[in-house]
Amino acid sequence: MGYVTEHRLLSAEEAGEVESTLRELRSEWVPRSKGPSGEDAFFTLACSTYLDVCYSQEPERDYYARYEAGNAVLREHFGDLLERTRALLAETLGEPVEYAPHLALPGFHVWTSDLLPGTRSSPPHFDSQYQALRWPEAQRADGAISFTLPIAVPSSGSGLDTWNLEPADYERMARRGLTDHFDRFKDRKVMTSYRYEPGRLVLQHGLVLHRISGSGEGGPDDRRVTFQGHGLRIDGTWRLYW
Repeated sequence: MGYVTEHRLLSAEEAGEVESTLRELRSEWVPRSKGPSGEDAFFTLACSTYLDVCYSQEPERDYYARYEAGNAVLREHFGDLLERTRALLAETLGEPVEYAPHLALPGFHVWTSDLLPGTRSSPPHFDSQYQALRWPEAQRADGAISFTLPIAVPSSGSGLDTWNLEPADYERMARRGLTDHFDRFKDRKVMTSYRYEPGRLVLQHGLVLHRISGSGEGGPDDRRVTFQGHGLRIDGTWRLYW
């Protein structure tokens, strides 16, 4: 079964420097959702599988035609962060880690105070979006990870809720025709909450059932910024993507 570990990657000052650089790249942010005010309030830098493949009607346009340009921006401005993340994961996992060729690099979520996510708006899910990618070697994968590195969190806090459940649990219920009861099944399991802290990476080992946690509220200058990605273990090497 999956589990979660936490690892210090950046100091609070370094996390602030990452956010400052990200703000300077405001013109590169991809708007994703508007807030109650009608203004754009949720963004990414740059492509993301779940948004640009799974939720897209035109993944060829939204992901495959755009990810290289986004990768170039990430490498130019966040090359050190990408390398430090790769090195930390290699040390933690005890195996080679590299960025998957021909896929989007791990990138950023940016929520402004107008649309801070919280527990109510974040349904539990598994990070199985890799199945939607054109990635034949993923069929040989024998392990999966996801990571989130908080860069800025709202004053009310933010974090991650997890349950010790994986897709196989859901698949067993589906075979028995019991998927309508999955929430009740989940609620009988112990939920563990992790509070985000800027610079401390939260690593999910396996396809853990999880959701964003928090009140979804904050002050007018609050924001929630995270650097995040996923990885698959293929032929003994972890390949990272987003």
